[in-house]
Amino acid sequence: ATEILDGELFDFDTEVQPIVEVLVGRTIEQALIEVLHEEEIAEMKRQQQQIMAIREAELAELRRLELEDRKLTAEKERRILQDKIAQDLDREMQERITASKLLQGRIDTLLPDILDTVENIKDEKDREEFERQIAPWLAKEVAQEIGQMIDSKELLEDIIREVLIQKKRNLLGSSSPEMEVAVDAPEDEVDFEEEEEAEEGEHAAEAEPAEEEKKNVENGDSQ
Repeated sequence: ATEILDGELFDFDTEVQPIVEVLVGRTIEQALIEVLHEEEIAEMKRQQQQIMAIREAELAELRRLELEDRKLTAEKERRILQDKIAQDLDREMQERITASKLLQGRIDTLLPDILDTVENIKDEKDREEFERQIAPWLAKEVAQEIGQMIDSKELLEDIIREVLIQKKRNLLGSSSPEMEVAVDAPEDEVDFEEEEEAEEGEHAAEAEPAEEEKKNVENGDSQ
C-alpha cells in the first residue's frame, strides 16, 4: 500500500485562492451589471416622463389653437351674417325708395282724377261701389308698374299709403295743423268729413239763390 501524507498532492490554501478570487470577481461584476441596468431603466423612465410631459403640453397647445380657430370661424360667420343682414336691409330700403319714386310718378297722374271722382259722388252706395271697383284696379296698376320689385304685401301697402297721404296733402295745399290732422286720420274719418263738407256746400249753394231772391224782393218793395 501507498501512504499519502498531508500536503503531498496539493496545498488547499494555495490552490483554492484563485478559485475564490474568480468567484468573488464574477459576483461583483454581476452586481455592477445589475446596478447599471437599474440605473439605465430609471433614466429611461425619466426620459419617458419628460417626453410625455412635452407631448401633453403640445396637445394642450393644439387644443387651444383649435378652440381659438373655432372662435375665429364663429366670429367670421357672425360678421358675414351681420353684413348680409345689413345688405338685405339696405337693398330693401333702396327698393322702397325706388318703388316710392315710381309710385309718386304713377299716382301724380291718377290721384287727382280719383279724388275728383270720389268728391263728385254724392250717394254713399255709389261711393262704396266705386271704392270696391277702384281698389283692385289701383293695386293691379301698381303691381304692373313696379313688377316683382317688392315681395312684401305689407311693405307695398305702407308705401302706397305714405304716397297717397303725401299727394293728398300736396293737392289740398294746406299746411295748417287741422288739415294735417285730417290728412293723417283714418280713411273712414276722412270720407265722413268730406261728406259733411260736401253737404254743407250743397246747403250753402241752395241757400244763396233764396237769399238773393229775398234781397231783390225787399229792394222792389222799397222802391
